[in-house]
Amino acid sequence: MHRCQFRHFRRRRWHIRRAIGVSLDMRRFWRVVLPIVGLLLFSIVSWHDFRINKETHSRLPNKYFMWSAIRLDTDPTNQRTWNSQTCKEGEEHCISWELTNTWVDPGPLDGSLLVTAFPAFIFGRLFVGLLGTMGVNELTSFMLLMPPLLLIWYYFIGRLLDRWLLQRSKRSVSSSG
Repeated sequence: MHRCQFRHFRRRRWHIRRAIGVSLDMRRFWRVVLPIVGLLLFSIVSWHDFRINKETHSRLPNKYFMWSAIRLDTDPTNQRTWNSQTCKEGEEHCISWELTNTWVDPGPLDGSLLVTAFPAFIFGRLFVGLLGTMGVNELTSFMLLMPPLLLIWYYFIGRLLDRWLLQRSKRSVSSSG
């Protein structure tokens, strides 16, 4: 590449940056990458939990949905009849039960997401619980509320990380120069 062509490339890149108002440099790397990774983790964990809940409750429908270690009530107002196979009087050897408590051991992806975004999950769970007391499906409100909360949380952490890395690089440049 000739020197002249390289100068034009640099000039074009500068004009593109001025036109769209976005600087594609490393100073904003983590505040972009972390929210994307957080949403990707949330999507993977949600897909896995939907699949597991579908397999677990395929024969007997259950009122509760387990998202990782968080129990979500899909019918907080108890409008549906969940135990349709109740025992009738006089029937021998009839057993009727409902699974109310489930022990869930979060996997490594679930655990890393819950630990790294703990404040977002605490706020989300409190808000979802509040909506549940008003009769709103906790699963629906959780799935609608958590992605924006995770985006905000991971953007905040990415911004702090970018600022820290920028200050660290400025200190190393000033001490070496």
